[in-house]
Amino acid sequence: MVDWCQSAALLVRREAAEQVGYLDPDFFVYSDEVDFAWRLRAAGWSSFYVPEAVAVHHEQLSTAAIPERRIIELARNRDLYMRKHHSPAAARAVRWLTAWSYLLRALAAVALPGHAPRRYWRHVTATLMPGRGEGLREAAEEYNRAVRTS
Repeated sequence: MVDWCQSAALLVRREAAEQVGYLDPDFFVYSDEVDFAWRLRAAGWSSFYVPEAVAVHHEQLSTAAIPERRIIELARNRDLYMRKHHSPAAARAVRWLTAWSYLLRALAAVALPGHAPRRYWRHVTATLMPGRGEGLREAAEEYNRAVRTS
């Protein structure tokens, strides 16, 4: 039994998903499966890892070209998960502890070759202010608008 499974390869009983309300559309890309698993467990369902199962991704839209948006989306959804399932104090504590760990990485990156202090610093600011900036949700909306109008 596991706490949660990667959303790219979930096999879920329809009855279970219907009972808890499927994936919450308020989450975009990150933490959606953690929220879903939390709600499944709260409803009495279990999640299992099956190492014999194989999932193949044939296509994937890359987000490598927009790392800042990935950072923002990750911070935004981590904070949403914490606020949804835990106390405001716990959400603040996770925000500050996560920012602290990224701050330490940013400071270490100044002295370590091949590391980007600026990127770690962006994690700090996104974590402390998850409501600011444009994430992957906005990038997807822009992409979909462009596809519809072309």
